Amino acid sequence: MVVHFKQPHSFTGEDVVEFHVHGGRGVVQGVLDALMSFGNHIRPAEPGEFTKRAFQNGKMDLTQIEGLGDLLSSQTAAQRDVALASATGLGKDIVRRWRQSLITCIASIEAVIDFGEDDIEPDDVNHVLERARETADGLYHDIQAHIQAAPRTEMIKEGIKAVLVGPPNVGKSSLLNALVGRQAAIVSHHAGTTRDVIETALDLHGHKVIIQDGAGIRDVLDDDIEKEGISRILHAAKHAHILIVMSSFGMDHDDDGLENLAELVDGAPCVLYVKNKMDLSDDNAPLSESTDRQERLISCKTGRGMDTLINDMAQAVKQLTASPIPHGSTSIPPVLHRKRHLRHLHNAALALDRFRQMTALELAAEELRMAARQVERITGEIDVEDILDSIFTEFCIGK
Repeated sequence: MVVHFKQPHSFTGEDVVEFHVHGGRGVVQGVLDALMSFGNHIRPAEPGEFTKRAFQNGKMDLTQIEGLGDLLSSQTAAQRDVALASATGLGKDIVRRWRQSLITCIASIEAVIDFGEDDIEPDDVNHVLERARETADGLYHDIQAHIQAAPRTEMIKEGIKAVLVGPPNVGKSSLLNALVGRQAAIVSHHAGTTRDVIETALDLHGHKVIIQDGAGIRDVLDDDIEKEGISRILHAAKHAHILIVMSSFGMDHDDDGLENLAELVDGAPCVLYVKNKMDLSDDNAPLSESTDRQERLISCKTGRGMDTLINDMAQAVKQLTASPIPHGSTSIPPVLHRKRHLRHLHNAALALDRFRQMTALELAAEELRMAARQVERITGEIDVEDILDSIFTEFCIGK
């Protein structure tokens, strides 16, 4: 079947013909060979060329293109949702609203300049400036909210890091295996079995979570390899979004070097305490203990308490990635999160901050123009050629 999409109603905005053929390699190659026989009139598309043409023909802006690239590479529901919001124009709409507010402010100030301050009552000039400052204040705080929320989207894209720490033989590797549903780590009764940091990913209620396991933390005097393993897991724990501190029934951990964890616990965004091997305790024990820190009681051997732990982890992930950007009675995902977005947002915020301190109208208008140019660069309305290639190289052929 051959389908003709007439311009401008195609993806690229140009006349496009799609060939729908059977999926066998021989059939596809035969169609390609037939098309190539037309000579110089036909050539394979470059990576991202269809999307590039869509941009050049005004069908998409840069934030939509970046969102489409993220959508094509998304692995979880949360990644898909953020990418889809960007691909369908949320970022473009936000920037367009900012730009329109800035243009309105610039126009009001330049009207005063054009008419001449001497011909306008001082109160009217002050009123124009005051209204522009109120708008600039709102824009400044809105932009700052997006800057501060950007790391949450990066967590969604790159994965939330959950690091297992605790003494040897409390079942950290067993918990890792139970969470990912396979034997990712060697389990042994011998202390110090795990030396290097083991890392594996799972989809936890639609979020990518990277679980890291490593050497048990204890005081070691004569084993340089185990010391290095402990150092590595402590380093990983410093960068954890979720720190899972493990202990177990049937073991005394008072002198196992856990003082090393005190600083990590204080600095971690989220800490979950887990006590394993409840199969060695009273069968009627509750799933948590009332102590200064709430411990989730589990048994990696029997599976008891695992559902509660997984739900608690999912709730922690939800809180860590929740968007703080208000939108009516709900919130919107922070789609302006890439490094280039943040660079332009920072520059726009600086210009707005300078504007709020200006009294000279000409200088005030110039700071607003600077802010407008910075937000325009986010969507690619100006100065885009230097970043197009880096964006489209992430696309596969034909997208």
